[in-house]
Order: sequence, then structure tokens, then C-alpha cells
Amino acid sequence: MDAHGDLGAEIPDDRVDLSELDDAFQLLASGSSGEQVESIAELFAASGTGGGDDEESIHKNAALLLRLAKHYSDRPPEVPIAADGHVIPKQIGRFSILREIGSGGFGVIYLARDEAIGRDVAIKLPRRDLIQDAVRRKQMIHEARTAGSLEHPGIIPIYESGCEGETVYLVSSYCEGPDLATWLGSQTERPSVIEIASFVSRLADAVAYAHGKGVIHRDIKPSNVLLALDVVGPDVVGPSESRSLEATATSKSEPPQSVPLSAYRPRLTDFGLAKFSDEPIVDTRSSLIIGTPLYMAPEQLLPDLGPITFQTDIYSIGVLLVELIDGKPPLSGKTYVEILSFFQDEPRKSIVYSDIPSDLRTIIDKCLSRTPENRYASADALSVDLAAFAAGETISARKMTWITRARVWCRDARRTREACVSTVAAMSALIVWVLYSISLVMGPWFPGDDPWTPAIQALAIIACINLPVLVLAVLGLRRKIWAMKVAMLLLLTGGVFVPLLIIGDFVGLLDPIYGPFPYFKKSFHALVLLISLSEAIYLSIGIYANRWNWKRHRPAKMATAR
Repeated sequence: MDAHGDLGAEIPDDRVDLSELDDAFQLLASGSSGEQVESIAELFAASGTGGGDDEESIHKNAALLLRLAKHYSDRPPEVPIAADGHVIPKQIGRFSILREIGSGGFGVIYLARDEAIGRDVAIKLPRRDLIQDAVRRKQMIHEARTAGSLEHPGIIPIYESGCEGETVYLVSSYCEGPDLATWLGSQTERPSVIEIASFVSRLADAVAYAHGKGVIHRDIKPSNVLLALDVVGPDVVGPSESRSLEATATSKSEPPQSVPLSAYRPRLTDFGLAKFSDEPIVDTRSSLIIGTPLYMAPEQLLPDLGPITFQTDIYSIGVLLVELIDGKPPLSGKTYVEILSFFQDEPRKSIVYSDIPSDLRTIIDKCLSRTPENRYASADALSVDLAAFAAGETISARKMTWITRARVWCRDARRTREACVSTVAAMSALIVWVLYSISLVMGPWFPGDDPWTPAIQALAIIACINLPVLVLAVLGLRRKIWAMKVAMLLLLTGGVFVPLLIIGDFVGLLDPIYGPFPYFKKSFHALVLLISLSEAIYLSIGIYANRWNWKRHRPAKMATAR
């Protein structure tokens, strides 16, 4: 704001006495910087405007303004406030606090600089109103002991813990990306189910490692999954695009929706509620609910259903999987009573799935079983099934009948290309065979008197059926699915229907060629019918495989606004 412009319009004229000038100046100063107020005071002194006409009054007013301006300029600037309502500390031990990067119901997380070794770290401090809470302090120490024993690229490691006065703090690796909940909230389109399955497979692999160390997380949810930019090699996107993606994904602003889920790898954090599998829960009061209800397994809310086991984390992964697919978790209850009522039956029966492949639905159903024994035996088995689904392979959760095996074979993306290749080969062979037959017809040993009529008929069949199907199959190799559909229709009409008419003697095409040997006509056209029908079926399988894989890879609009 210009001190000589808008603020200047607020300057009292010579009818204002000193007390009124003081009050007006206080109002003026509240919306201006110290430098602007000093400038106004100097303007008063230079212009001679004051509370009276004599020089003494002018100097009094200018002195008052300068004194107030100096007082206002020396006022300390506003200090940054953390999420818990307290001032952000500047130093914790040897760590210099840079800024706040996250908060939860218990702790506030800061980005800090480890001056001793020159690296950025994340420091977790308890909320100031909970510093004296002995249970919470014990929980942080427990988190340090639990997460500190885990070393996996999919888990945020705890470097150390310490005390600063009454404050316990944890020092962990700093992950530049957002958490999954923040990323999901910024999206207008869901990622494809292939991206989701591949991402959650890596998360399940990290959980499997923790389970191998005897650690049950008990609070797996999107906000506890941080996103680290995955290594994107030049072979995938090129060096310039890789650098651009890295700069975008690690920017300090809200994560843009232009960064796909496939560009990140999950890193599990917040082991504050974790327990070792052989560690009993000391407080077993029915009022104690440990975890986040929307992501909790039935046995976490209803202890009579069984103890907390590794399958408890598998249930939470299933909930997270549903949220990534549908944009919201399967539970919609806002109270514990509503959530508990959800578990009266199998949770999976109450879920309304979006249009997702049946194999992925099978995986989710197995994760969300009300009975822990019916879930995956291990997080590793879940990770393997998700990876198999992403690769288009058979999942272990589905009982493999011959029908299922046939369906899996038909869905393989390779069927699309194979169908086109086989059609090209078949049509090329038929064209060569017909042309060879025409050369025999035009030879001196042809028994009939008119070799031109059957020759022209044969050439017409090549021009109207075989050659177009050949060209369309070549286009199909270039992913022109419409060409495969047209080729299939041509084969059904010209390669199946017409030979049926010829075999049944409803049409006399090419009769002069066969003359006294009609069984040659029937056998040859039966062969043409068989080849054409086989290729039409193969093309339909290729079209189906393309459609099924396209649905798996396509991004879809978010079903529900977050």
C-alpha cells in the first residue's frame, strides 16, 4: 500500500486534536507496516499538517507519530503456529526445525535438518496438550522400539528417539511425497485397477516383511501410507520427462493429479499402535478401541470374534484397496453403533462394487472376510495374488476349473495379436490355394468347355472375402479393433454361410471345376468353412481380450467426491 496514496487519504486534517490523532493513528497502524507508518509520520512533519497552526504543535504531532511508528516497527513479527496451537520450535536437540509437514490426533511432524551429518529428517513430537499423558509417551517409545527393528524399502525407518525436557521425540526418514489420503483427495480420476493392484501389492509386501518380524501394524490406512517417487528410468519416459515428474511430485504444494499412482511406491509409517504377535494387549477394557474404525477388522471392534492376528492387517489392506477403487472405504457409518452393525454379516456382502474384474473382486472378498481364518493366510500370499492379477496371470484365490482356466487364457492380452496373426496366415494360405486351383482350371486338362466362369467366380471370392479379411487382420495387428470386428463378420458370412450353401447344393458355384467329382467340392468347402469359423472364433476371443484388458487399464471418474 502506498503511504502517499490510500493511507494518505486517512491522515487527519488540522481540526483533529492530539488525542483524536493518536486514536486514528492506532487504527491506521493496525493495517500498515512499520515502514509505511514512519513514512506517514515524515509526511506530516514535511507538510506542516497537524493539530494546530503553530510550529510547536506540528512538531508535537510529528514526534507522536514517529514514536508510535517506532513502537509499531519494533513489534516482534507473528510466529508460526503448529497444528496443536503452539509455537513451532526452532531447535530440538541437534535438529533445526524447518517447517511443519503433518499432524495427527496425537503427534505433530516437522521437517528438520540434522546438522551433524547434513541430511533432512522428519521429527515427530507429541501434541503439547498430551505431553503429560504417560500412556501417549509410552506409545511413542513403543513406536520407536517397534519401527526401529524394521528395515525395508516399503517402511519408513526410525533413526533414533530422544527427550527434550518433558518432550519425547522420534527421528525418522523424510519422505518428500504426500501421503496416500492427500493424493487420493486431489484426484478427479481413479487410477486403473492394474495400477492399484501393483501399488497395493508392494504395500502388502512391506506388511509381509513386518509380519515376518512378528510386528502387527493394526492401523493401516491411507494417511499412514507415504508416497515416495519411484525410480523412473529413461527407458520408460525419457530423461527430461523423468526429471519433470520428479520435480512435480516433490513440490511443496498440494500434489497435482498429473502425478499417477504408478509413479509412486508406498512407504508404511506410524507404528504407534503396532504390537508384536507374542505381545499381549494389557488394557482389554471394552471401551478401548485401538485403530481407525473405518479401516479396522471386525475382531478389533468385536473382541469376541477372536484375537488380533496378522489377518487383521490383511483386512485393513482390503479396505484400502476398496477405497482406491471406489474413492471411499466400504464402511460409511459415522458412529461406532453404525459400524458395529455392519459386522453382523459378512462385510463383503454389504459392499457395492464398481465395475471391476472378477479376479480383483475375489481378492477383495477374501481380504474382507468376517472370519480371520477365511482371509489370506499371509500378506505375502496377498501380495503375490495382486501381482499376478496385475500381470494378467492366475490368482490363487480363485478355484481353477477348466472353465476358469479357459477364461483366463481368453483374457490374456496376447490373444489379440495371435488372432490377427493366425487370420493373416489362414487367409494367405487360402488365397494361394485358390490361385493355384485357378491355374489348374486354365490348363489344357480342364474337362469343361468354359474355364473362365469358375475362374472369375474364384477371383471374386478372393476379392470380396479373403483379401479384405487379410487386410483387416493386418490392421488388427496395429490395434485397430474395429477392423477385427469387420473381419469376423466377413468370415461368418462369406467363409461360413456361403460354404454351407455350397455344401448343401443350394448354390452351384464352382460346379464346373469339380465336374464328376462332387465330393471334392464338399470336402474343400468343408475345409474352408472350418478354417473360417475357427478364425472368426479366434478373432472374437482377441476382441474380448482387448476389451477386458482395456477395462482393467482405463482410469475412471471418481464415483464419490471426497
